[in-house]
Amino acid sequence: AAVFGRQWWIEGVERLGGEAEAAAGLRRAGVIVPRARGRFPAAREFAFRTGLLAEVAYGLLPETQRARLHARAAEWLDAQPGVAPDELARHWELGDEPTRAAERWAEAAAAAAALADIPTACAHAARALALTAAPTLRWRVLATRDDALQVVGDDALQRAGLAQLEALAPDLGLAFETEAAWRRCYFQRLANDVEAAIATALRASHLATQLDDPRWGARVGIELALLLADAGRTAEALDALDPPLSAEHRR
Repeated sequence: AAVFGRQWWIEGVERLGGEAEAAAGLRRAGVIVPRARGRFPAAREFAFRTGLLAEVAYGLLPETQRARLHARAAEWLDAQPGVAPDELARHWELGDEPTRAAERWAEAAAAAAALADIPTACAHAARALALTAAPTLRWRVLATRDDALQVVGDDALQRAGLAQLEALAPDLGLAFETEAAWRRCYFQRLANDVEAAIATALRASHLATQLDDPRWGARVGIELALLLADAGRTAEALDALDPPLSAEHRR
């Protein structure tokens, strides 16, 4: 039971290989208490009377079994409604399943970023990055963290993340190279490094033209237009807002 933490569920314990009958003795001894309003409608929830009791119970588990039990706990929790990805990630990580853990940490980072909880988003992203070498997942995590840092910046961390995105992009494809350049340009514009931002925006515009994707063409064009307008280059700014479409998109 202690694998789940202070709160746990009879059905979850059974999934881990425990016996539901043991709960009656623990309840009589005052070690655990039932919870009337549990998290999951179809599961009977109990809690250790104190956090210390939960820690002691966990410490009694053989270390050789803990990883297997955490993996089973993750599987059971994953089938329950409304379980947060960071809770699943912790169990997968302790269950020696780094790939599954990294995927869930990535989801947790995105969820925190959506709530503008930047420190938590960065912490979850760091866990995901520590656990995976998969280029596409690393890209997703780094892009999520970059989005979060655009709200409340840590310039050094954001700069390091941009460098990692740029290193990943060539192997992932032209769309990723375009996005990496756009992200770098956005960072430079907010840092008021106008000339560098214009140079990066021009590179991003060239990549977007090669990509032949109107969505990226528009995003890069807007960024370039803002920079050129701020630099007093109005005619060029207007041109940037009206990039030529490919023959395919004219049809």
